[in-house]
Amino acid sequence: MENRLKSIAEEYGRPLQPLFLPGGFSPEQWMWEILRARPEDYAERLGLAEADMNTMTERVAHLVDGAVQQRDAAKAAVGAFAEDIGRTVPDVARIIGRREAEKDSIPELLLALKEQIFRWRQF
Repeated sequence: MENRLKSIAEEYGRPLQPLFLPGGFSPEQWMWEILRARPEDYAERLGLAEADMNTMTERVAHLVDGAVQQRDAAKAAVGAFAEDIGRTVPDVARIIGRREAEKDSIPELLLALKEQIFRWRQF
């Protein structure tokens, strides 16, 4: 996918360096794994008690498991979880991204993003 994106950008005379989340997963899978693995980091930020968040993520996981194709499971789970807590998926993504940046859990992504912002400002 990276090479394809770069070649399309080159056709338009624009350099492109795609940014990728750690682990090589889809954004939704990355988010879902973080939400399930570390509710103590996210419950309060999402307006939930930790026990409630655990219950909600388990319920969503149970509903989604087997109900959708495996590659779409994380997307469906994040969407259902966001809906359950009255938020949008982009809102949940921003909260996770902000927290992961605070914890310096995504240093390569942050460095690449800073470099791209610097290059963009040079235009």
